[in-house]
Amino acid sequence: MLYYWGDIKRNYNAVPMDVITGSGEYSSTTGIDTYDVSKIKAQFGLQWIAIMNSKRALTFGATYDIGGALKPDMVKYVYVDNMLTSVVRDEVDKALPLRLPRQVAAGVFYQTSASARGSIGSTRIGRRERELSRKRQQGRKGGV
Repeated sequence: MLYYWGDIKRNYNAVPMDVITGSGEYSSTTGIDTYDVSKIKAQFGLQWIAIMNSKRALTFGATYDIGGALKPDMVKYVYVDNMLTSVVRDEVDKALPLRLPRQVAAGVFYQTSASARGSIGSTRIGRRERELSRKRQQGRKGGV
């Protein structure tokens, strides 16, 4: 089981240069978006020890990550800053499509009394990844 948690904050500010409020001050618009993630996900795996003796060891392993939507809570806050700060928008929303990809990973590890070697590889699984892979392959064929 994996527990994902944390905050993602995005701040933005727009300052018009030629617009002056009645007091001679510049007015700016500021926005703060906060995404609060708190989700449990699962990863499954297996490991096989092919050789295990006093001189050497050979191990194979594989994992599958189910991925899926994180569904963070999102708070959007926008205000106009002039002489008096006024809130334009303050809203809680769950509409952010923040997702983790499904993923498969595999690895091999070989160890002797003198050295150790290992290798790991992984790939994402899903429609978007297949489309990107297909576009890359088409680009290679067209450029040759």
